[in-house]
Order: sequence, then C-alpha cells, then structure tokens
Amino acid sequence: MSDKFKTGIIGGLIGGLFFAIAMAAFDYFNHTNFNIFKFIFHFAFFGLFQALFFGMNFKKKKN
Repeated sequence: MSDKFKTGIIGGLIGGLFFAIAMAAFDYFNHTNFNIFKFIFHFAFFGLFQALFFGMNFKKKKN
C-alpha cells in the first residue's frame, strides 16, 4: 500500500470516530436516545470524506 492510501485511511478513521463521538455526545446532552445506526452513519461517511481529503492533502504536501 502507498503512503497516501495508509495516511488517508488512518486519518479518515480517526476523524470519523471523533466526529461520531461528538455527535453522540451532542445527542446525549439533548436527552435523545443513542442510535447505533446514526453513529455508524456519521463514522462511515464523515470518515470517508476525511480519508479522501486527507489523502489528497498529503499528496500535495509530499510533492
């Protein structure tokens, strides 16, 4: 695997996890029930976009 791919995946996983936890905390403080599907949705889609942008940014800085 290339450095761009590894860096993008790791950055996406970390970014998606933090975003999903923040959204779950926001729901908790608004007294709504925890929804695992919403958590997975936030983690997957935000993580995917973070991985794409982080990987592209890494490529630009490397050159």
